[in-house]
Amino acid sequence: MPESREIEARFMNIDQGKVMRRLLELGATDLGEDMLEEIIFYDQNLEWQKDGRIILRLRKNKKGVVLTFKDARDESLSGTKETEIKVDDFSKTKELLEKTGLLPIVIRKKRDTRSFWAMFCWILTHGQGFLLTLR
Repeated sequence: MPESREIEARFMNIDQGKVMRRLLELGATDLGEDMLEEIIFYDQNLEWQKDGRIILRLRKNKKGVVLTFKDARDESLSGTKETEIKVDDFSKTKELLEKTGLLPIVIRKKRDTRSFWAMFCWILTHGQGFLLTLR
């Protein structure tokens, strides 16, 4: 996977059900829920953690296992730089990263309910932009 940019937007006080229904009407697909397991690694000196804008994340979900380096030091609107690589084995990748001296600081398992955002991203990537009208 090539380097990409992530730009996060937060929408406050929206009727999520109404937005989801409208997205489905437009042809988006509800991806459902997933169990997510992830580990956030930091460097040995914890400089990344102190800065708070650099992480290495190992994530497993129903789509597979991905190792992602995120660099959010550029505070412009161009967003967070991300470099991702698919890996085959969550446990072995964790072991390899630890052997290089990286520290697993955050370890979590959670239910991932991103179907709404996946549908919203579908709208953004299919030329609809912000022209979504809710009635």
